[in-house]
Amino acid sequence: MNSHPVTNKWLNLTKFIVSAIRTPSLKECYDASACVYENIFGRNQEFFANVMLEALRERCRGKYEKALDLGAGTGILTRKLPDVCGRVCGIDFSHGMLEQAIIEDGSSQSHYIGGDVLALPFPDDEFDLVVSLGLITHILPKHFAAFVSEIDRVAAPSATILIAITPLPWRLFSPRRSSFEPRLVDKALINGYNLFQKSFKVSERRGVYEPATFRAEFGKHGYGVEYSISHSLTLVTASRNGQK
Repeated sequence: MNSHPVTNKWLNLTKFIVSAIRTPSLKECYDASACVYENIFGRNQEFFANVMLEALRERCRGKYEKALDLGAGTGILTRKLPDVCGRVCGIDFSHGMLEQAIIEDGSSQSHYIGGDVLALPFPDDEFDLVVSLGLITHILPKHFAAFVSEIDRVAAPSATILIAITPLPWRLFSPRRSSFEPRLVDKALINGYNLFQKSFKVSERRGVYEPATFRAEFGKHGYGVEYSISHSLTLVTASRNGQK
């Protein structure tokens, strides 16, 4: 007899956490956990991906030509993007996650590539839509300028950038779930989390961001930035008037 799905989810989550502690490399952790990732996080990620898709539909009456999904993982968002875009590319540093994405995605309009989001393997001005779901909390503040610079390099002059920031885990139990305007307690908990990870020699760290940081960094590249909160998901949109 098969175990109950909820039981499986908690068992897989426990294995994921143990793997993260035992495996210093975050990439190796995701490689090893790729086959159970959607069982653990899929429901929330699917919901957030649908929120993003609806926001993109409202913004663009036609279709985008070519989209890039940063930190695609198992392709939960990537495989939905052909609904609003002609061609889609998902990039992730975990080959295990990408292999799972290819299994799950039957779209001929999507393809996946391994790579570093801080050194994107694409030509300049390649995409008219760049998106990411949940990735930003894995980008440390010291790398944020490089992250934005790479987005700017591969984005076409009239491109739309949509970055979705998922709630911090402890915010899920708070009436104010959005994590985009972090409080002092959020920053303290993130610092504690990063010290915990460092003590176990785990490579993963977390960062928290606020509107002023996005506006300042994207503003250096000529973008205007606006944000909204939908179902605890913060949607940050950056765009410009066709000038690079």
